[in-house]
Amino acid sequence: MDVMDGLKHNRTAAVVFGSETGNALDYAEEAGRLLERLHVQTVVTSLDALEPLSLARFDFVVAIISTTGQGDLPANARAFWRKLLRKKLPSDYLKDINITSFGLGDSSYPKFNWAARKFHKRLVQLGATEFSPRGEGDEQHEEGLDASWLPWSAQLRQQVLSKYPLHVGQHPIPEDVLLQPKCLLSLASNDTPRGTELVCNGNDAFPLVNGIPLPLDAVAVEPALPRVTVGTSERKAQHLLVKVKQNRRLTPQNHWQDVRHLELSYPASIKYNPGDVLTIYPQNSEQDVDQIIQLMEWGPFADQPIQFESTNKMEEADFYPVPPAPSNKLH
Repeated sequence: MDVMDGLKHNRTAAVVFGSETGNALDYAEEAGRLLERLHVQTVVTSLDALEPLSLARFDFVVAIISTTGQGDLPANARAFWRKLLRKKLPSDYLKDINITSFGLGDSSYPKFNWAARKFHKRLVQLGATEFSPRGEGDEQHEEGLDASWLPWSAQLRQQVLSKYPLHVGQHPIPEDVLLQPKCLLSLASNDTPRGTELVCNGNDAFPLVNGIPLPLDAVAVEPALPRVTVGTSERKAQHLLVKVKQNRRLTPQNHWQDVRHLELSYPASIKYNPGDVLTIYPQNSEQDVDQIIQLMEWGPFADQPIQFESTNKMEEADFYPVPPAPSNKLH
């Protein structure tokens, strides 16, 4: 980035996350909003969507990492992590990267925040610079993860304003001002790029199992995956059609939080390991869908394909490493 009058222009950041159940993703999006209010062009993405050297395209990187299993990184961060473990990487491999991180963990487990710790340590080993102190959250704290997140994010804000100051005349966006939406919804045009998947509502409600719509008393779930170790390939989870055997509310009716006890039945045995995650895909009833269509007056175009258009100004090239400089040497 160019420096003019002591200020960095086109201030950019990548908020990367490794998330198993969605907690790290939620906090990554919150960090992204914090940076957007400081007028930093921000990309929020999973680690596996990036190449390690592509992080150098950003002024700084914020990593939000949860720990799963026995101190492992989440599934959407393992491919990135394996690339960092290559033995031939030089000690200055990531020398152009400014990093900070926050770990989500539970101190009742022996390897508390293990994934975030080893991830941050490895980046520093490869030459990355810590521009703001790393932090750790503990689910067991009486105030939950926020007990550490709030002071850590406040410190991050101060460090960004200090090391990547606002342009002359700029001020942080107040909390009561809405940020620009991440995507805009529009009807898909005839020139929609090839390869774009169009998912329609109606009788073909998602999800489908082998092309067959699910009945209303069933849900699709992703079965548990076998434990994945470094050097092995990860297979994709497949859908299983299961019956909802019991759906019982655990919290009192007058309590604000609706916590449920679900029992699902499946005719065959399903093997799973500690740390595995079950993902449930519910289905809306046709009556509810029709009601919202009528209420919103979407009838004339309810069956037309729609598309989401990103409002992020970042180019796709920002996700890939800088190409090597031309060389006259023959290999």
